[in-house]
Amino acid sequence: MIGFGKIGQRVAEKANPLLGNITVFDPCVSHDQAEKIGVKKIDNLKEGLKKADIVSLHLPYREELRHIINSESLRDMKRSAFLVNMARGAHVDSDALNEALNNNEIAGAALDVVENELDVEKGDFSHQSIVIQRLFLLLMWDGMVCTQGALRVLLLQRLQLI
Repeated sequence: MIGFGKIGQRVAEKANPLLGNITVFDPCVSHDQAEKIGVKKIDNLKEGLKKADIVSLHLPYREELRHIINSESLRDMKRSAFLVNMARGAHVDSDALNEALNNNEIAGAALDVVENELDVEKGDFSHQSIVIQRLFLLLMWDGMVCTQGALRVLLLQRLQLI
């Protein structure tokens, strides 16, 4: 997980029993805070990307976080990894994501948001490995809100590992 504020912590609490072994990257959170939730905090994003099966974004928008997921970070991810963006579209460079998917650099992406959220039709989001939940169907799970598409990708990926 990238970002471990209130939303990231709630997602980790709910996902930990399903996914286990959750690692978080957030420079503003201490190792003790992460351990209280039952996750491991890392200090090096690049190393975390190399090991992650699912990279899930839970960040507020700030200009310095724009394109935190770019061509370099996508190349750092495992070929079998999935990217899940439940934060802001601008965190992911959509051109780099399309290139990574077309070159099989990652396995897929589940996007609740896209970079140019008002101009979805202008982007090329036709790749078979991208799930976009444009209907904004929400699933309430003990106070946590996930789109149905993102949750489906996470659960299917986990079931494949069993």
